[in-house]
Formats: sequence, C-alpha cells, structure tokens
Amino acid sequence: PASTHAGRLLPDEAENRHAEVNGYKFDLSFAKPMLQAKSTVAGNLRVLDPSGKACDKLEVVMGAFGHLVGFSDNFSTVLHMHPVGKQPTDASSVGGPDLPFYFRSNQPGLVRLFTQVKINGKDFFPRFVIKVQPLQHLPE
Repeated sequence: PASTHAGRLLPDEAENRHAEVNGYKFDLSFAKPMLQAKSTVAGNLRVLDPSGKACDKLEVVMGAFGHLVGFSDNFSTVLHMHPVGKQPTDASSVGGPDLPFYFRSNQPGLVRLFTQVKINGKDFFPRFVIKVQPLQHLPE
C-alpha cells in the first residue's frame, strides 16, 4: 500500500501507478504506455471502494471532484492538473469513479504525483511515481 505522505525522495524509485489508502484503491492510467517530455497525454484516475466496486461518491474539493499535483525529482517543476470530465454543479455534487485529466511534463525524469479526493467527508492523498522519458522523434 502506498503512503499518504511524501517520504524521502529516492532517485531510482520504481514507477508506481497504483495506490491503496484505507482500503480504497486508486489506479492511474494513460492513453500511451510511455510518457514523453513535452508531450500531452490523456490520463485517468479510477477509484474503487474497499469492496472493489467503482466509487461514485467523490465529493467536491476546491471546486472539483479531485486535484492532481506532481513534483519533479529536484522540485524544479510543479505540475497542477484538474479533472476534465463531469464537473460539480453545486457543493453537494458527487462524481467518480473516473477522473480524466491531461498530463504534460516539459522535462524527463521521475514525477511524484499526488491526488486529493474526498469520500464521506474524509480527504485521501494517494501517491504515485511516474517516469517521463526524453522526447523521442520517431521516423514517419
């Protein structure tokens, strides 16, 4: 299970697109298997409740059903992403289980990605590690 705090940053930390906090499972996926610097790619965060069912009870946090913040290896870059799917219409709205978003990092390396969602009045902060490769120009 993933920690809910940053902890020590390890330069060779393994990529991790799955987290579990208090029985809730958080799965991060991207439209492309390899993330490249300076390339925007669609991503999705899927939330499952402790019984394994899709969690459609995400509450409003700062005007959205979730937030994503990423930090580069040396903290020289901070990424802040908002979900682009269904948006809250008022403070009592609920969403989920999917939070689609767009990811882009202008530099390669490891990114520690934290999400914030609220379920039943409790904030969750699952932590992920994703690897961004240098931009590769493929022959056409």
